[in-house]
Amino acid sequence: MWISKNEKQSYNDSAVKGIRLHFTNGITIQEKFACRKFCYWLVKCYWFPIRINIKFIDCSYFKAVDGHKYYGIFYANDEYKKRHYPEIRVAVKINSQLDEYNVFLTIAHELTHYFQWYFYEEKEKTARSLEVTATRWANYIVSEFYNYCKV
Repeated sequence: MWISKNEKQSYNDSAVKGIRLHFTNGITIQEKFACRKFCYWLVKCYWFPIRINIKFIDCSYFKAVDGHKYYGIFYANDEYKKRHYPEIRVAVKINSQLDEYNVFLTIAHELTHYFQWYFYEEKEKTARSLEVTATRWANYIVSEFYNYCKV
């Protein structure tokens, strides 16, 4: 599902590519460093054919109107040709290694939704199927990152 760097020539259909990181006030230097380290590794390994903006928000979680807590969200912004690129928002509050791991999982999970959007999978699959796939890919990607860091 994710596009590896060696496949990028097949997916070169946008003038603006890659990941752009944005941090709100309140994000600590350590939190920025952790998020940048993970995202830079992602860019070294994977191709993002249409720019994706990731906005890191200084909070532990987001709260939906119904009270549901969530840690990240993907906005397709389907008018990307008018410079409204897809966007991910991630709640960032890192006080432990587990918090850092969970932030990485959230980033990878939401980026999987980005690839699902790019490949039009949301039109063919159920919401549950998309979530299960995103969770599996997130676990795989973060596992690969930690294996890379051990080397």
